[in-house]
Amino acid sequence: MRATAEERFWRKVIKADCWEWTAGRTRQGYGQFWYGGRHVLVHRFSYEIIFGNQLPKGFQLHHRCENPGCVNPNHVVPLTPKQHTHVGNSPAALCAKRTHCDNGHEFTKENTYIRPTEGRRRCLICRRVKNRVYQLKNIEAYRKYQREWRAKRQEKKKQAELFAARAS
Repeated sequence: MRATAEERFWRKVIKADCWEWTAGRTRQGYGQFWYGGRHVLVHRFSYEIIFGNQLPKGFQLHHRCENPGCVNPNHVVPLTPKQHTHVGNSPAALCAKRTHCDNGHEFTKENTYIRPTEGRRRCLICRRVKNRVYQLKNIEAYRKYQREWRAKRQEKKKQAELFAARAS
């Protein structure tokens, strides 16, 4: 008779404080297990069989023990992706916890620009300083750009006035 998924699961667990997974793992060290025609993460599988319910949609499990090979359901807590980013010591978590930029300016609503493509925070004071330094280093190119921009703006204004004159 073929073993059930739960029986196969428990054969691969060593119970101590952390319940260590002894079989296959992902590159990040999380245990994985063949179930239902696909690989599943074993800490999630363990959570579901012990607590008898599926993880709510949009939630992730965070290892409070910081051991990715642990399958003890009491060592994991469901978090939203945003909450999950803010815990731990990953580079993303460390950046999310920062309250000031590298130059000591506080990240406030008025002083922070969030890049829409990446979601990264940028200090507006530092950004203005960086732009000004660039302008001063490249003053001739900047002045040329300004002259061209003004000329284009004046040309558009003339075209609008001609159009308005013809229309009336």
